[in-house]
Amino acid sequence: MFSELKFIGNAEESKSLNDRHEPMIIIAASGMADAGRIKHHIKNNVINSSNTILIVGYCEANSLGGLLMNGAKRVKIFGEEYDVNAEVGIMRSMSAHGDYNDLLHFLKCQQPDAVKKTFIVHGEYNVQQDFQKKLEDAGFRDVIIPALHDEINL
Repeated sequence: MFSELKFIGNAEESKSLNDRHEPMIIIAASGMADAGRIKHHIKNNVINSSNTILIVGYCEANSLGGLLMNGAKRVKIFGEEYDVNAEVGIMRSMSAHGDYNDLLHFLKCQQPDAVKKTFIVHGEYNVQQDFQKKLEDAGFRDVIIPALHDEINL
């Protein structure tokens, strides 16, 4: 419906964007900016102070996206260091992940006392701990945050 919007279907077309110098917006799936085309686009645009890198959603702190979100002045991309001269914007409202309230709403169909164990396996540890407390406050018992390689018999 937007006449100037063009879907870039392959890597060669994506690379050709590097040769264009008119204003444009590049929309790419992030993967926390650690892989794929977005990593190349950031590499090719991060040093230019005329550019803005807008990160929408969550990025783990040590990922390229997380480093940019946290104000890194230099980033390493494909083994080379780059000064971050581009403006970095953050729009957290576009995350694909549900928040506490979304997840608690999803679990409302469960009777907390009938649920034997609940495992929290996604997210940063301090956020997992906060969510564990919210689940316990909602009546869920035995809320477990397993460590990497933990084995649990059910």
